[in-house]
Amino acid sequence: MQSPGPYSPVPAIQQVNAGTRLLSMMLDHLLMSIIAAIFYIPFWIVFFVKIIKASERNEEPVLPFNGPAMYVALLGFSLYACKDCINGQSLAKRIFKHQVINNATGQPASPFRCLVRGLFCYIWPVEAIVALINPARRLGDRVAGTRVVTYNNNIPQPPVKLLPVLPAVLISFGLVLLAAIPLLNMSTHNKKAYNVAASQKLEQLYKDNMGNVMTANVEVFNKNKTPRIRYYIVVSAHLKSHYKGNDPELDKIEGAVINYLYAVFPRDSTTGRATFAFTDDRDISRSHRINLGNED
Repeated sequence: MQSPGPYSPVPAIQQVNAGTRLLSMMLDHLLMSIIAAIFYIPFWIVFFVKIIKASERNEEPVLPFNGPAMYVALLGFSLYACKDCINGQSLAKRIFKHQVINNATGQPASPFRCLVRGLFCYIWPVEAIVALINPARRLGDRVAGTRVVTYNNNIPQPPVKLLPVLPAVLISFGLVLLAAIPLLNMSTHNKKAYNVAASQKLEQLYKDNMGNVMTANVEVFNKNKTPRIRYYIVVSAHLKSHYKGNDPELDKIEGAVINYLYAVFPRDSTTGRATFAFTDDRDISRSHRINLGNED
């Protein structure tokens, strides 16, 4: 009987099959979508609060596209591309015993290589089709110089460290922010247009002169597109007493609201709307809306 040599052969890399590879991709997509959804929770909490406040004012809610909650949501979205950055194994790959390796060296892929291949996950339906044809190397693998193989315990595995993954996460987050600039600018432009001083001035005017019959929320926005119309004004009035829909007192209040507004902002320079929320004689909540100034 021949004695074994001093060196044991290095086991060959075992390729993954198309079936398990596709299941792994689908599970990855599901798990990362759930993780991203968790990061979206603060965004939806803020949004629902805005819905409640908007309904009280009889206004349409505005999505909080610019604020801490939105950036937290985008961070969760950016983690999708970083799912394999810890030793080349995402959650699904650990379940299916798959691993991303450097195609040239056979060692676990670096976080940066995993990030590059992970960016192609945003077109995962295309990648799924490519994975059926070549389970080991989808488009992202060819660009990043990586390959997906069956996990092999005999391949030396580096210790799990989160710090080397941080640069990949920051790069991914930065790319997502760049892609989301148009979305973020939607709220930024509104904030720049919002005239705080003018809003507070008109709101205080209503409080001083009509505070006994209503409370009012006022938003004044500067308009730069049209030289003649300078302001877009939204007045949300909550009447303290009960009124019928055709109550003359209601007409007087609406007339006073408009007169005070035009005392500060000339009619020909403004556009907007005023909404009056009140409870009628049958204790039913109602609202009435009128247009202000010129047509927008």
